[in-house]
Amino acid sequence: MNRMLNLLEYATRSLARRWKKYTSLVLIYAIVVAFFGSVVFFTSSLKQETQAVLQDIPELWVQKITGGRLDPIQQQFVDSLQGIRGVEKVEPRIWGYTFDIPTGAVLTVIGSGTQLQGLELLDTETSQLKEGEALCGTGFLEMRGLMKGDRFTIQDSFGELRTFSIVGAFSASSDLLTKDLIVLSPSDARTILGLESNQFTDVGLRIYNSDETDNIGKKIDKRFGGIRVVTRSQLRSTYETLFSWRGGIFIYGSIISVLAFLILAWDRAAGLNSEEKTGNTKRHWVGNLRCTVDEVLGRLYYLYYSCTIRNTDCLYSCILPTSTFTETIPNWVVSNVPCLQSCSGCRGR
Repeated sequence: MNRMLNLLEYATRSLARRWKKYTSLVLIYAIVVAFFGSVVFFTSSLKQETQAVLQDIPELWVQKITGGRLDPIQQQFVDSLQGIRGVEKVEPRIWGYTFDIPTGAVLTVIGSGTQLQGLELLDTETSQLKEGEALCGTGFLEMRGLMKGDRFTIQDSFGELRTFSIVGAFSASSDLLTKDLIVLSPSDARTILGLESNQFTDVGLRIYNSDETDNIGKKIDKRFGGIRVVTRSQLRSTYETLFSWRGGIFIYGSIISVLAFLILAWDRAAGLNSEEKTGNTKRHWVGNLRCTVDEVLGRLYYLYYSCTIRNTDCLYSCILPTSTFTETIPNWVVSNVPCLQSCSGCRGR
């Protein structure tokens, strides 16, 4: 028990002597841990939100690809998908992007006659959108300085300005999906995106048995050419990879500074290294040697002064405190000091 108390007292006094140094180390360590913890927690939260959102989407997405880009899907192709065995429901979608000239932002436009499922609205007066009405995300409203009841204009695919009235806004809890979103009626969305009345952007398929999703996707891919089939699991893995890659950028970018801090912490925690210990040993040896040389020179000066002033021949018995000292005087000292040459004690060595 006493040993532990002594160790505790020693550690406390050591911290008190160098409290600034240890406080700075703890502060730096806390900042490093907080930085990496924030990156990991933020990435994990994005993944969880993505998983929650993707639970309500269809199991399969069918897109038409022409020249490496999305091409509008005709109504006939949508009807042909309905006859595939195992498909419960076909959901054609109208969506795309448009450039907002006043803010310089790229907005997402979705055509839907009703409110989107799973997205919470702050307030709205209608459950079905009419032509000239729009539901907007908070990001678009903040950039334009708008609120519910105001009107705004955006360009269509022909460069003409179209005016819409804001009848509702999405809440901040859905900003991950609706920050830059504008929901219009299907006819207005087709006008903005440049689609014809019988065209859609892509098609979502809901499957009776989710275990047969991959088989049905392969069947559709073989039957129709020039299309791309995306499953919900593939979309989920894509988002997870994207968020993990973004989080890894911050970690890899700061890995060098973290290694430098770890080396510093390890060096301080390990105590003196071999070079410092060797240096301390050498300094201790030099200090002892210097003390010995100073003592010898002091006594020699005392001998020379006494021999000169007192003019005595017997330094061995009168001046030297002990006979041991004269025995330790080297021969080259005796031969070069005249008063020691006349001393019988030194001559008789």
